[in-house]
Amino acid sequence: MSCSVERENVYTEYFKLIPYGIWSLDGFVTYAFCKDIYVDKTIAHQEFYGELHCIGNCVVLQEAKRARELLQQKKVSRCSYVKWDQSQSLPRYY
Repeated sequence: MSCSVERENVYTEYFKLIPYGIWSLDGFVTYAFCKDIYVDKTIAHQEFYGELHCIGNCVVLQEAKRARELLQQKKVSRCSYVKWDQSQSLPRYY
């Protein structure tokens, strides 16, 4: 099985195996790590929210309401707003 197929299976398995009431991005990433799959942060975010969009668009699923709630609560990672301030030894968050 190729690495990309394994990764895809892990990403879709999460939503099938984990009860929708406890879905979270952290849980999603942890699940992939427990399956010994290297998880790139950007790809994990894209996959997680992409799956939520698919689930949220399906009106017949009970999980759709939870998916839409998570999409509304989606936050941008603080790390994407880190800038290195040359006058200080620590990065500043914006």
